[in-house]
Amino acid sequence: VLVRFGERVKQGQRLLSVRSAAFADLDRELASAREAVAVKKRVLERVVDLVKLQAAPEKERFAAEAEVKEAELTLKAAQAKQASLSVSAEGDNLFWVTAPQAGTVVDLDVFASQEVGPDREKPLVRISNLEEVLVIGDMPERDASDLKPGVTAEIKTELGNVARTGTVERISEVVDPRRHTVEIRIRVQNEDRMLRPNAFVEVTPGVDESARYVRVPSEAVVTEGEKSVVFVQNAAQAMVRTPVTLGRARDGLVEVRSGLSLGTRYVSKGALLLLNQVDLAK
Repeated sequence: VLVRFGERVKQGQRLLSVRSAAFADLDRELASAREAVAVKKRVLERVVDLVKLQAAPEKERFAAEAEVKEAELTLKAAQAKQASLSVSAEGDNLFWVTAPQAGTVVDLDVFASQEVGPDREKPLVRISNLEEVLVIGDMPERDASDLKPGVTAEIKTELGNVARTGTVERISEVVDPRRHTVEIRIRVQNEDRMLRPNAFVEVTPGVDESARYVRVPSEAVVTEGEKSVVFVQNAAQAMVRTPVTLGRARDGLVEVRSGLSLGTRYVSKGALLLLNQVDLAK
């Protein structure tokens, strides 16, 4: 095994060697198919000459032509079978598996002297082009309600030293039953390969400009049982609890999708202390 996990490889580069009698059988199959085509063509030429001399019926020429076509199809199948293998031969039963494309080894499940066969479920080596990656994000159900494919999303690494802008490509139509999140898939350009597979990143989808909501400081919203409430000033200048439906939270602000309208006066700080005082006064 000549490569390691995470290594960048070139197209045609040797990855690992395998000893197999089946590879020798494939060569013999290809050589036999070539020889069969040559023999059938010689037979056809002879039959054509006999037909011209009226020493053989016309139907023999048709039969010989059909046999040539069948032999050529067998040869093409043998050639396609060998061409589908990204390998280079070395000896009768040894061949090297080579990289079918340039990329990075993102999965390596093979070691020296290992026995492998066609019934294996996982590939020995997986190579990916990391110049473009897919970022998989989990969003709270409420946050994904107005998200649409095509909007942009900001991608940041945990350390914050790498930032990218990608495009939301797919939004799952199913909610994860355990985490109650919605999976989204974002396509991101990654020419410098700084976004590495299997790494954790922070995803911030862009806001749909057609859907505008009131946004208030996060500390203005308090939880009361299963409800979220905001203290709103009524006509009598008293503060009353108003149930609200929340949306996405970002940068210390949270969307209020219902229950609070523009121009309404509300408690923006100390709402939790106010709630506690109200509860104590009961």
